[in-house]
Amino acid sequence: MNVYRDSGEEVGVIELQVKGIGCASCIAPIKIHLLKTHGVKGVHIIGYKVIVLHDKSIDPKKIIDESGIKDYYRIESYKHYIIARKSIYDIIGKSTRRPLGKYRI
Repeated sequence: MNVYRDSGEEVGVIELQVKGIGCASCIAPIKIHLLKTHGVKGVHIIGYKVIVLHDKSIDPKKIIDESGIKDYYRIESYKHYIIARKSIYDIIGKSTRRPLGKYRI
């Protein structure tokens, strides 16, 4: 699924500020946990900030619980909202733009 298309479809967004329990800089594996979770459409990591795009009909707390990320990471802050998919660049910034096709966030 390509989350960069400007379809206008609404998606849920979870913004997490996380720290690794074992290693403060080992945040990247969180992407694997989240992408295996039902309803997650994309994950993007910027430093300690993790942005999760998900099906808006799924409860965000359920995504966090089912992914098991609480077992490996400390969640320091949490935000959730619904946006039109085409406004994703307002969240992650235009500098992260990638060609259409093979990239996920």
